[in-house]
Parts: sequence; C-alpha cells; structure tokens
Amino acid sequence: MRKNSVRYDGGFYGGAPDGRPPGKDKSEKYIPEKNIKVVDEYGNDYGATWPRRAKGLIKSGRAREIGENIICLTRPPNKKELQAMEH
Repeated sequence: MRKNSVRYDGGFYGGAPDGRPPGKDKSEKYIPEKNIKVVDEYGNDYGATWPRRAKGLIKSGRAREIGENIICLTRPPNKKELQAMEH
C-alpha cells in the first residue's frame, strides 16, 4: 500500500513503518525480540528467531508454522551450518 508516494506497510503487527510497536517513541531504538521458537521434525530445539525471519522461512518453504510462536524447519541445518550459527 502506498501513502503519499512513500511505501507504508504499517510495520509488523500494525506498528510503525520502521518496525516499532504502536506507542513507542522514535527516539528509543526498537530491537524486536527473538520470540519465535524453532524446532525440527524430530523435536530438536534450535533456539529462537525474529518474527520477520520466521515469516521469510515460511514464505520460502524452508519452515512451516506448527503453533502460534513455533515453526518447524523442513530441512534441518547440517553440521557445517550449525557450527556457523554458533559463531
């Protein structure tokens, strides 16, 4: 959606365009929480990720939503990818 020739999407979950939730002052830097739990098909927990990242994984077909704040990876990372994530 465009508003005054500037892209405006209301941010994630209806917040400000820069990602701040409603009511946050612009002077405060907003850092979203990693509140989406990531698991694989076998129930192994990989920690948490940001909502925007989870949305991208689902859109690309690399994950599917199995709960309100839980996604399941369709192709779990291999050992090299796990080592890279730890660093």
